[in-house]
Amino acid sequence: MTWKRRVRMVASVLVVAGPVAAAQTPSPAHAGAWIISGNATFDHVDRDSPEGSQTNVSIAPSALGFIGNHFAVGGTVVGAYSKTSEGHTRAVGIGPSARYYFGTPTNGWLPFVSASVLPQWEHVSEVVVFPEGSAEALDGRDVVADGSFGLTRLVASHVGVTGEAYYTRTWVTANLGDVHEPTTHTTAYGLRFGITAFVH
Repeated sequence: MTWKRRVRMVASVLVVAGPVAAAQTPSPAHAGAWIISGNATFDHVDRDSPEGSQTNVSIAPSALGFIGNHFAVGGTVVGAYSKTSEGHTRAVGIGPSARYYFGTPTNGWLPFVSASVLPQWEHVSEVVVFPEGSAEALDGRDVVADGSFGLTRLVASHVGVTGEAYYTRTWVTANLGDVHEPTTHTTAYGLRFGITAFVH
């Protein structure tokens, strides 16, 4: 076999094997893999009111395992801290989460939908009770239902930057001393960003 024929043979193998190898490159969202992700927030609010300014910090890491291609279930932990001139609030929560990725990566983009239900427990160190003006501690229990549509942009083979449009509904039950307040609810929506890692 001449060297020219050998070069042609090697080139033919590379031309055929290249697309096949690319086609067989596994998606990071497959059965047996894990998602390690999270987001964090920090904000400071100045108010022209007796409460004065407020500083808020929160973090929400998640771990989900793929039980099939594209579909992962797991849990999310939430920790939050808020401080005003009248006291501070601490909150912790944990609950189930699920995420579904559509298709395989297209140009490094992975679209998904996600949902979670997070019971949370919070403690407010000081509450001013009017008209007496006395201060008491408040304990609360929240249930947070969260849904989102997002995109993960892969910046490496198994690491991406994630952005989500979310909608959150929160049911709040508070206890002020021996007084049980009626349950109220709040609604929030917006955008959030974080880092997602796919672990095999």
